[in-house]
Amino acid sequence: MTGGPEQTGIAHLPTGGEVLGLLARQVEIYRRLEALADRQRRLIAEEDPQPLLGLLADRRKLTEELTEMSGRLEPYRARWSALRTTLTPQEQAAAEQLLQEAGERLSRVIEGDRTDAQLLAARKARMVVSMSSAQAGRRMLAAYGDATRFSGARVDRMDVA
Repeated sequence: MTGGPEQTGIAHLPTGGEVLGLLARQVEIYRRLEALADRQRRLIAEEDPQPLLGLLADRRKLTEELTEMSGRLEPYRARWSALRTTLTPQEQAAAEQLLQEAGERLSRVIEGDRTDAQLLAARKARMVVSMSSAQAGRRMLAAYGDATRFSGARVDRMDVA
């Protein structure tokens, strides 16, 4: 291994296994987040809000885990070039693969969330139009008076004096 803690800016020089372990944990969190995002998409399509609320709480917990993991990885990220030189070629390849997988999973989650947001916005717009139509119908009925006073009565031209 080359370089020491003073060169990497990390108080304790991690082993390749430690770095790979943290990266693997990050990928695992992204994998779980991606699975929840896929389930979220299905729930939105099914228009089932109750399980969606629980799922969003689960996503929030995973996001908090990612934030904590990001904090743990920050010293390594800040000095990645120097730290990378301390890894064996196999560890370097494994780290690059984990970093690439994390980025790909994150991109899929973000893209799925954009699609979900567009679907929800379109659904909201349809709901607003529907509610506006219902309100217009009630105003029209109110403008013509109480419709219940004619219920059951037959009105035609012969009944009108």
